[in-house]
Amino acid sequence: MKKHWKKNFRSRNGLTPDSNRFISGLTRLLIHSSIILVGYRFWGAEVFGDPWFYLIHLIAYLLTGGLFYASGFWPYWKFPRI
Repeated sequence: MKKHWKKNFRSRNGLTPDSNRFISGLTRLLIHSSIILVGYRFWGAEVFGDPWFYLIHLIAYLLTGGLFYASGFWPYWKFPRI
């Protein structure tokens, strides 16, 4: 499914929607991977079997949004409704 944007659409931070998605996805991947690697380093393979392991996705999402909001990259970010 593709969104149809205006030809020269720019968001408030001056980037295109595709650029925003790429930067936020890459940042979320780095945060998510670092959390997993730290957990694996301390607890080994057992970290993947714990129920809290699935909260890592939520933590990485919130850290990404909070980081971008605090830096001014996303001036309009709102806390997600969970």
